[in-house]
Amino acid sequence: MGRRVFFVPCNQRWSAFNEAEGNHSVAFGYRARDEVYAFMANFMYIGGHAEYEKDAARRALDWAVVTKVLPKFHGPTEDIEAPLKALEGALEGKLPVPSRAKGEIAYLRHQMNRSAYVAYR
Repeated sequence: MGRRVFFVPCNQRWSAFNEAEGNHSVAFGYRARDEVYAFMANFMYIGGHAEYEKDAARRALDWAVVTKVLPKFHGPTEDIEAPLKALEGALEGKLPVPSRAKGEIAYLRHQMNRSAYVAYR
């Protein structure tokens, strides 16, 4: 039961992200969604959380975003703006404090302000 809890929220979140207005360059299909889901479920399981635990789920989502989602963000600034804004909206209130993903998103924003091309580290 604990692992199943992730699937529906992850699926809804990524579907909303893919359908964000102006997002034409960064898309997540079922494979990326399933990778994030499996990563979060394994993170929880290896961490000893047999059932859903909110703090552990937030840490898992934080790491999943950094390792599976943000590496897809590269290209001209105008192509990255809409998907990055959609990602920030999808993650609002869902990450731990402090969050590595928030720092990395801030880095991408900094790059967007400095140059016409954005690449995740």
